[in-house]
Amino acid sequence: MGAWLKAPGCAGWRIGAGVVFAATLLPAPDASAQSSYTLLKKFYSGARIPIGRLVEGPDGSLFGTTYCGGEPASGCFGGGTLFALRPRPDGTWAFETLHHLRMGLHGGNPAGGLTLTRDGSLYGIATTRGLPLPALSTGTIFRLSPTGSLAAVHVFPGEQIGIDGEDPIGRLLEGSDGNLYGATCNAGRYGPQSTIFRLRPDGSLTTIHSFRYNGTRNLALPFNPVDGWCPMTQLTEAGGFLYGTAVAGGASIPFFPQFPPSGTLFRLDPRTTPAPVTVLHT
Repeated sequence: MGAWLKAPGCAGWRIGAGVVFAATLLPAPDASAQSSYTLLKKFYSGARIPIGRLVEGPDGSLFGTTYCGGEPASGCFGGGTLFALRPRPDGTWAFETLHHLRMGLHGGNPAGGLTLTRDGSLYGIATTRGLPLPALSTGTIFRLSPTGSLAAVHVFPGEQIGIDGEDPIGRLLEGSDGNLYGATCNAGRYGPQSTIFRLRPDGSLTTIHSFRYNGTRNLALPFNPVDGWCPMTQLTEAGGFLYGTAVAGGASIPFFPQFPPSGTLFRLDPRTTPAPVTVLHT
């Protein structure tokens, strides 16, 4: 008998509530699976729109994020929250809000879930403002330490063209080398290229790849990124390489150059900087 927990994704920005549920698979005589559904948490007002996977801690607690809610503002102006589901001895779960993310301090609106590292820290990506106004920033990487302190580890500056990329997205991967890897959708203010970055344990960030584009502009695809654009999901490590998917870009379609390609499957070697990307499939 196995079990899993999952948080549903967001079907649209008008969603005002979400749920966390558990389903246990039970063996059936006909070998098909039957599931027993248990509602663990409903999200109404306050913290809501949970996005991204849950991560299990050493004590069996489950950690996650909500895109909206938090203090001091309401709705999606609140910056989002970090939460935990704590297992109780009777088999039920206790919901606990760990932190309210604050725009201009930690960044806001996390959308990819958290990453638990070897030292017990939780890292996440906030997709919006990490610096106080009027300064511009396009997101932050934050860390929740084992002692419960929350800090912005790196802020992506929106005013400095070509510095560190902008619009970080997705979930961070802890590599076998102990570094964290992630992606941004753009590079530099309004720049079209996406990036892959490495974050070391000391907080220093290095862009290891900037996705290429050929400069061709047409009405269908303004910038034509030839090795992909916007890797929105967590990278995967296998055999020393990092693998990922980009939601747009790729090689032009033969005989139909007016139609934009619809994404790529790529590989890069994080042991080299810069790390060239090999497009495995468009």
